Amino acid sequence: MSTVTHESNVPANCVAISEEEIRSRVSQVRSRWSAAERARRESLGRARREMLLSVLGLVDHAECA
Repeated sequence: MSTVTHESNVPANCVAISEEEIRSRVSQVRSRWSAAERARRESLGRARREMLLSVLGLVDHAECA
């Protein structure tokens, strides 16, 4: 990782990180979750997604099938 040079609205202490590195780190964290923790987080994720779709007035096509 490298430090980003200061530009107009980028803080000087920002660190550049690639999408691949983000995915790798997230994967490492998720691999340490227990089955119960994984299920709890998946449930929370579904609830957040449903709430967002509702707020935006959108329909999940998977639920229409």
